[in-house]
Amino acid sequence: MVRKRVLDPKPIFDEEYMLEFLAQHDVKPVHAGKIWRHVMDNPDCPFDEIPGIPKKIRIPLRHEFVLSTSTISKVQVSEIDGTVKFLIRLQDGHEIESVIISHTGEFDPFGTERSERAGTRNTLCVSSQVGCRLKCTFCATGTMGLLGDLTGGEIMEQLMHARNQREVQNVVFMGMGEPLENMTGVVGALRGFTDTQRFGLAPRNVTVSTVGIIPNMRKLVERVPSVKLALSLHAPNQELREKLVPSAKNFRLPDLMQFVDEYAAKYANDGRRKGMVMISYVMIEGVNSSLDLARELAILLAGKPVIVNIIPFNDFEGSPDNFKEPKAEITDAFIEVLKAEGMWVFERRHHGRDIAAACGQLAKLEKGGGTVGQVIEVEEVHGGCGGVVKEKPKVNALARDIVKNRQTQVKKSLKKRVLDKFDNMTPTQKITVLGVGTLCGLGAVVLLFRRRSNYCI
Repeated sequence: MVRKRVLDPKPIFDEEYMLEFLAQHDVKPVHAGKIWRHVMDNPDCPFDEIPGIPKKIRIPLRHEFVLSTSTISKVQVSEIDGTVKFLIRLQDGHEIESVIISHTGEFDPFGTERSERAGTRNTLCVSSQVGCRLKCTFCATGTMGLLGDLTGGEIMEQLMHARNQREVQNVVFMGMGEPLENMTGVVGALRGFTDTQRFGLAPRNVTVSTVGIIPNMRKLVERVPSVKLALSLHAPNQELREKLVPSAKNFRLPDLMQFVDEYAAKYANDGRRKGMVMISYVMIEGVNSSLDLARELAILLAGKPVIVNIIPFNDFEGSPDNFKEPKAEITDAFIEVLKAEGMWVFERRHHGRDIAAACGQLAKLEKGGGTVGQVIEVEEVHGGCGGVVKEKPKVNALARDIVKNRQTQVKKSLKKRVLDKFDNMTPTQKITVLGVGTLCGLGAVVLLFRRRSNYCI
């Protein structure tokens, strides 16, 4: 049993710590929202100068809390696709990693060529534990063992650090650790990520991945029902799954499939999601990549609202000797079997593999001799709102420039199509279009005026 980690000073956005602090000072919980909202808008404000909170908690608040309990040790940037990996040092000296994945829609140099589905957005992959005890055979984190759970505040700080580098639209719990073995920290972070007074992410832009701890999956759905769920399956039968995921012997496939059905029924009418569960499948050549296993997987998932995410294995130091990435034709054939059965399936592109930031590679920023990619040293400075902050790291412009160029290309293409269409119109059609546009503009002005008038009444 790993001893619970206690932080001193405490992270300002951690709900558990904050509510405990307010209760100790006999202050209503509503003041937590006032504190968070002000700190988000004014991160350089000393905590004892936050307006609208009781005077008696101002000095204790400054003494007991800091903006960030963790610091960035290093930032490593992929020279191939702009993926950013952070090595983050925690208050007690432990280290974790998190990754910003830039979906730019550009050609994938590793040859997966799924770029048309990527869009232009940034996703942050966060860690929930220091290490992991589950020992999944295809994952580097499992080689570390479990050193401790992260608090909700420490998980949220990963997003704070990431936003100093780039805008982040999505968060996935697919970094170090099994999220559902740290329910307190993960639920606290999910509440903070989606709280409009803190980080304000749309709940459906947050995904929690799990190997399938069924009791805690049910608890998660009850406590934070709007976040998305991903199930790390990796095999279509119990025997093979136990070899790849040793903890699978405690949670059998029929029970997992029953949960998927329950989840689907519960959210069948929930907009676009409609009870969808992402099924993650790390594909290892010669281990779980055969067409027979593809057909078995299709039978297992038949009729269920799932999206299958095929993830070609990423090698790491210490991985089993017989584990290797499947050839493109093997992956494609596997996918075609699933598609032929009417399943939704896609292959996850490699991101940051040159800096060991790809799926299953997170464990330590540097191993052995040297590093690959651009490494940025981050110096520590003191100041800011209530504690230590970091100097803003230099940003590798690669991914940002790609996104900007892509957006510019789309705008130019759209403008050209509109102008070409207008040029091909008859004079009468042109007059009609211009007239309708003018009327729409006037209508919008009138509606805006009326709305503002209503606010003033």
